[in-house]
Amino acid sequence: MFLEFNKNLVRQYLRVLETHDTGVLYDIIHPEYKPQLIGMPNTTLKIMTKLTNGKYSGIEELIKRLEIFFEFWQDATISALQFVAENNMVIAFFSIEFSHNGELLGIKPTGKRVSTSTYYHFTIKDNKIIGAHMLQDFFDIVRQIGLEVYEDEEILIKDYLETIKSNNKFYI
Repeated sequence: MFLEFNKNLVRQYLRVLETHDTGVLYDIIHPEYKPQLIGMPNTTLKIMTKLTNGKYSGIEELIKRLEIFFEFWQDATISALQFVAENNMVIAFFSIEFSHNGELLGIKPTGKRVSTSTYYHFTIKDNKIIGAHMLQDFFDIVRQIGLEVYEDEEILIKDYLETIKSNNKFYI
């Protein structure tokens, strides 16, 4: 019974990603919530750290981070492909599809349609999500919106900074 309850918590979280109704998070996220982002380049993690003032834990910080991404994917559709639950954890594998209609980290909207798969490992405590480990191919998303992907992170950082400077916006 509690395994199905845990899966439903995760389904509610995924619905927030589609609907942008962050008010639901107060019911399903533990006050000590702490995420971990895997599969995103260190550059992106550094930028996200700056955008969120280095804070990654708690409901309010989660909402701030999600709102940054909601600008990027205003019309997201999520298809949950599989859930596996055991004890206090739920693994969710799903696809997300969206149009790149908003700016993210200085990347101007392209209008291109993006489709990617994501894995989440959620940890449940006191009937709420206390942890989430995400694995997503961020470079695949970047490629789909038409940007070049560099294997050398230093080149990526320099290009990113030049793009920001040329747009008179500076995020980091």
